[in-house]
Amino acid sequence: MNHSEQNRELFDSLPHTWHTGKLPVYDRVRRLRRIAWSGVAAALLLLPAAIAGLRKQAVQPRFQQQTLAAYHVDKGVKGKVVLPDSTIIYLNSASSVKVLSDFSTQERKIWLDGEGWFEVKSDPQHPFYVMTPSGVQVKVTGTRFNLSSYRDEPLRVLLESGRLELQEKNHTTVRLLPDQAVTLQQSAPQVSMTDEESRREATAWREGMLVFNDTPMDEAIARIERWYGVHVRVSNTRLLEERLTGEFVTETVAEVFHILSLTHGFEYTIDNKEVTLR
Repeated sequence: MNHSEQNRELFDSLPHTWHTGKLPVYDRVRRLRRIAWSGVAAALLLLPAAIAGLRKQAVQPRFQQQTLAAYHVDKGVKGKVVLPDSTIIYLNSASSVKVLSDFSTQERKIWLDGEGWFEVKSDPQHPFYVMTPSGVQVKVTGTRFNLSSYRDEPLRVLLESGRLELQEKNHTTVRLLPDQAVTLQQSAPQVSMTDEESRREATAWREGMLVFNDTPMDEAIARIERWYGVHVRVSNTRLLEERLTGEFVTETVAEVFHILSLTHGFEYTIDNKEVTLR
């Protein structure tokens, strides 16, 4: 069994139920504040968001004898994990980080399911590895980058500083330099230089902003679902052919869909956490 298959099977073997801790509630519009959370393998701090709960559970991987500590943030939640080597990971909504209990400065490997901003502690002699559900492996030393690896969505990486390598399932290696970004789909990887707008769209979530820059509507809807913790049903499929450009900071989910209904010409209803677009 190759590493890509092992990575995917490890992700799938993790439980879908988690223990929920008691956490304070914040609103989404305030700037970053820090509340300490201590754990076995990492410290997790909450970012401003409407919090549904953070969940942590220790599980036993199939391929290794070590315990795996898993940290999960629900839809509508932002989080922060500090690893023993001082690497910092900011987690976007509906994201999970899995860390082996014997994580050390000698062997630095974690698993990400979702999206995270990484500030990796520099150590050229001991690279830092991020495994993803698709089997793509990210290798860095001392680096700042954003990685989006949500299931059933293209994998996206934006590199701010340092050097970064991606190894695909077919063992193809993609190398990035600062201010470069890559999107991995079924076709060949698309590597491009980033501009201010693309960097803002990729990283504004850390500042509590939801930014779209000519984003396909289906991707925009998926991000809105995660951001607000809602489920969106689209009965007017014509909408999925459109693209969205805009920025939301303090708007409620009702205000977001009111604005979109005016700019994209559709009707909508909101019933608790269910949104229907017609």
